[in-house]
Amino acid sequence: MKKMYFLFVTLTVYLSISAQSPLIIDRTCIDITKIPPAWLEQAKTGLKIAYQHTSHGSQLVSGMDALASHNPANFAYAKTSWGFQSGVFFNDYGIEGASDLGHNGDLTWVEATNTLIENSAFDRNVIMWSWCGGCSDNTEAGINAYLNAMNTLETENTGITFVYMTGHLDGSGAEGNLNAMNSIIRNYCITNSKILFDFADIESTDPDTLSNYMEMYALDNTQYDSIGNHNPLSGPYWTRNWILNNSDSEYAEQTAACTNCAHSEDNPESMLNCVMKGRAAWWMFARIAGWDGLLNTENPEINRKCEVIPNPNKGIFTLNFYTDTESDVCIKVYNAKGSIVRMQHLRALSPDYHQINIDIRNKNSGMYFYEIKGDSLSLNGKIMKY
Repeated sequence: MKKMYFLFVTLTVYLSISAQSPLIIDRTCIDITKIPPAWLEQAKTGLKIAYQHTSHGSQLVSGMDALASHNPANFAYAKTSWGFQSGVFFNDYGIEGASDLGHNGDLTWVEATNTLIENSAFDRNVIMWSWCGGCSDNTEAGINAYLNAMNTLETENTGITFVYMTGHLDGSGAEGNLNAMNSIIRNYCITNSKILFDFADIESTDPDTLSNYMEMYALDNTQYDSIGNHNPLSGPYWTRNWILNNSDSEYAEQTAACTNCAHSEDNPESMLNCVMKGRAAWWMFARIAGWDGLLNTENPEINRKCEVIPNPNKGIFTLNFYTDTESDVCIKVYNAKGSIVRMQHLRALSPDYHQINIDIRNKNSGMYFYEIKGDSLSLNGKIMKY
């Protein structure tokens, strides 16, 4: 009889709309095949979203529209543009009075949010604002003003879920001001159990998550430094290269259905940037609606994949795996350069489920890869440390 092995990377605390633990929507949240369709429907019927943005923030909506065109059965959704309208799932440009999160501590968006909430017909239970260039030229004081204002809105409006965001890439790399400001936002959201749509992280990597293009000075249009001169304008577009190399993938089909992707190269393949954000948006909406982030139990083939949930403990991961024979097992964790950072040997494991904690809290933030090998057992996957 063919032996089957299953691996799930899980956390002991699951998330809900009340955000009792942080919900970080990043590069690990784009595999929409894992989302049970019932939770997509629950999001569309249970959530009433107001989203205000300028052109960069529209990438998320363009990606959602591409998914709706490619797979209307699961991803078609009701929306309006330019202003509040009650009863609809998604108000795009849904908050009048400010265009985005602004610059250097500007809180005009707070007044606009409060005006919307005070509308007698107000029925929104999710509010989202995005950045344009406001993170790139910001200061720690300005970012803290944003975070404190968002927290105040949450405290005063407990029936509404507020979504925090990072700013889009600008070519300044890991040492740039943008990454420093985004890191303040990420750390705050993790520490204070917020919901974060990590806009920058999603556009920092392709679906294979083998490279961090932010560290290679990627721009918001996905052009990056491929030769080490810190000048992304001389480099290729990672979105175009990835789609051309994966032309038979579902990502390629969805990208072909995307008709517009602001701040992207005028090339159909580069619209993957929007598609990835649209996929992450649906992951977030399903989670806010109540999905616990576990695999789509309706599809056995999907359940044989690895499950990775963003880690609020900043580096402690729990590996749950099963073997139906007694086996010696070796667990290895690699960094992005391929170097082993953790290795553990487990002797004569009995046929059963096993739970192993992996601690990489003293390692740098970034993508890591795990490998579990034993007698006729070979499993691998990715984990993200913030």
